[in-house]
Amino acid sequence: MEGSYSYLDPNGELVNIHYIADENGFRPQGNIIHPAISSYLQNLQVESVKAPPAQPEESVRKV
Repeated sequence: MEGSYSYLDPNGELVNIHYIADENGFRPQGNIIHPAISSYLQNLQVESVKAPPAQPEESVRKV
């Protein structure tokens, strides 16, 4: 899913946000998101993709 939205901040500045949300998570980009934060979020997503999926634990309960 992709989308975007805009709003006026308390200082009257127009804020534009474009985002992608998919199996790799929520990835916003915009004129108020510092590039270092965007880079950090991208690195987190890459690391989470590399991690193996958690295996469900099986539990047996006697009745």
